[in-house]
Amino acid sequence: MTLPRIKTKGQTMRPLSVASIPSENEVLLGTRTGKEASEFKKTLINLKKGETLKMRGPFGIFKFQDESSPVVLFASGVGITPIRAMLKSLSKSNSRPVHLVYVANGYHLFDDELLELSQSLNNFYYHKLNHSQEAIDLMTKLAREFGNKAYYFNSGAPKVLESMKEDLMANGIHKRRIIHDAFNGY
Repeated sequence: MTLPRIKTKGQTMRPLSVASIPSENEVLLGTRTGKEASEFKKTLINLKKGETLKMRGPFGIFKFQDESSPVVLFASGVGITPIRAMLKSLSKSNSRPVHLVYVANGYHLFDDELLELSQSLNNFYYHKLNHSQEAIDLMTKLAREFGNKAYYFNSGAPKVLESMKEDLMANGIHKRRIIHDAFNGY
């Protein structure tokens, strides 16, 4: 995404994950500002209605690989952004198990929507956690349950994802079954 009237220091274009799907007729982005927002985020937050943004994409491989394999989704913090779009794209007649393991420090973005999806989608299980050790334990359990039959989608900060990848591989999951969407700072 490139912002209009950008007079910020550094890059003027940043990759952002889209949380919406085409049928929603809007583009929903997720980000966080932390204690101090970057110049890019300050500009993004202060956009006025009607200003034009330049967007390219989508890019990447963060999408369901097939329609039958079990799916384990891991999100850390704002890493839930692309996963929301994936879940919104699921059919209500979904027949495969889909587990979302979502760990956040106190605030779970899209929580109400995720709870609603867990009640309306077949075979969708929402695991809302507050501590990383709980997430590691549950991901280990799911890796043992599904093994390499499942795809493991991980979204969040690079260090968290690298640790999760190592844990999954230590539990016998092949690296080709692990798909990452790392959120670098901007």
